[in-house]
Amino acid sequence: MRPFKYKRLMIILISLILIIAFGVSNSIAQEKGKQQPAAAIRLLFEASSARNSLKANGKWGPVYRQNVDKIKRDLKQMLVKAGFRIIPESSRKGDALLRVKYRESVSPVPQFGNTQFSFGFTLENREGVILLDEGLNSDWDWEPDKLFDYACLPKLITGALEGKEKIDIFLPFLAEKKYDLRVLEILVKIGDPRAVEDITPLLRDSKERLRASALWALQSLGYEPKSDREKAAMEIVKLMRGGGQVTRHQEVIHKYGLPALELFLEDLKMHPPRGYSRDIPKNAFIALKFATRKRNPEWNDSVVNNLVDALEKNGYDLENKNEYLKEVISLLGIVGDHRAIESLNKYLDRAEFATSAEVTIKKIEKMAIIE
Repeated sequence: MRPFKYKRLMIILISLILIIAFGVSNSIAQEKGKQQPAAAIRLLFEASSARNSLKANGKWGPVYRQNVDKIKRDLKQMLVKAGFRIIPESSRKGDALLRVKYRESVSPVPQFGNTQFSFGFTLENREGVILLDEGLNSDWDWEPDKLFDYACLPKLITGALEGKEKIDIFLPFLAEKKYDLRVLEILVKIGDPRAVEDITPLLRDSKERLRASALWALQSLGYEPKSDREKAAMEIVKLMRGGGQVTRHQEVIHKYGLPALELFLEDLKMHPPRGYSRDIPKNAFIALKFATRKRNPEWNDSVVNNLVDALEKNGYDLENKNEYLKEVISLLGIVGDHRAIESLNKYLDRAEFATSAEVTIKKIEKMAIIE
């Protein structure tokens, strides 16, 4: 190839590369230009205190337990970090108006503390239409990270400005397992039955309080359980309200049979977080004792198979497995089924279970002789 032609081809090739590169960079620039600018928020912060005091200037003024200026400053920083622009309160422009209310009031329950802290907000679009209005969420301690309305405010604003339905804004927070009680309260306020599907699994949560709140929410939304398992799940939560528990356990098992037993067997494994009541596994133990004493062959088979499986699998490596296994061994002694002996023998050499396993084996053998 002649040098002249070679040079011409190189020039053409380089030109094509430059044209393509220019086109790509231009497209990227155009895409960036299409991106929505950060939403401009007018932030109006209102604070009210529980007490007033005489100031140095001789005038009476509010006294706060918390540093209100810091709360307002932290709130601004959180919104800016989330990508919003905070514009002056006096501005008539902007994409939305955020009215935040912080209130300190005298606690109606003194043992929780002298002051109750409340936080709430209202979000309006530029036309003055209210997008969100969450009232005041109160607590005994001012812990912003644990306060749903505060900690999740940027996500709530984003969802509202994107035009999402309220249920689509709040429902995803239920899966985070952090602000369940407050989110349930809001979902009931919204009143959309589509929330039922996401709330129903909370009837089987390890925290008694959350189960009770889920039951309240479902009833408020008009939920009607269809299967025996669903009906039994609701009845088991109602048992936790106290009063005539043993009798009510019997009623649930008599009414729903195996589906109820399966739920109680699951509850026996429940290990609530530290600081929470252990009433869920305790109630399950009461129920299973009754079921096994009834000598219903189908019920006994279900209970024995599950409990023996628990022994064989060393308590499924549950966090509370030692306590769980002791309850399993105790229940097997009440059932009195010889099929459990082989598995129980494996626990005779384990110091923490030896005594209870030996007692249970003797019970089973004695019952076999009587029968």
